[in-house]
Amino acid sequence: SIKDLCLVILKAFEDPVDNSKLTKLVLSEKVINFTKQAKTKLLILDEFQHLTEKSTLTKVDNLANWIKNFINVTRIPVLIVGMPESEYVLSENAQLSRRFYTRYKLEFFSLSKKRDVVVYYKFLKSLSDKLDFENSDILIEKFYSISLYYVANKNLALFMRIIRFACRIAILENVNYLKFEHFFHALSELRHYTYIND
Repeated sequence: SIKDLCLVILKAFEDPVDNSKLTKLVLSEKVINFTKQAKTKLLILDEFQHLTEKSTLTKVDNLANWIKNFINVTRIPVLIVGMPESEYVLSENAQLSRRFYTRYKLEFFSLSKKRDVVVYYKFLKSLSDKLDFENSDILIEKFYSISLYYVANKNLALFMRIIRFACRIAILENVNYLKFEHFFHALSELRHYTYIND
């Protein structure tokens, strides 16, 4: 809702006041004032797809109009970041959509080109250098590098979750090396999360 969005923005400004009892009109004014006083140069609305969850068409339209009004009043650029569902808010409000004419879609990482493979192994080398295990370079071994890439479904965020989880397991076992069982255990635990299938 507009009220929820305002509360999140005020929290980002580290407003110490409990604003939960304020109306959306008062909150909106407060957000605009905070934005101006802080000399804000850019407002980034991350995880924008959450604004569409469990929302009626009227709520989405009201939210779109609030953002449009915010841009008009503050003259501050707004960057929307989110999953593809974020487009729904823009598609339902033509006036807001016109304010976001520049759009970029980030594709999942791919190994389809030689250059991508080189970048991927540079990334793995950099990552293994930062890990404090005797065999951190295990990530560069073909079996692990390719297996993890496909198990994570080309999703580097999920790839990193698997790596972090495997490292935690090794640390909890009080060993200074990574082994197959750590990655397998990590996958067994993470499979319960919905994003493993995304």
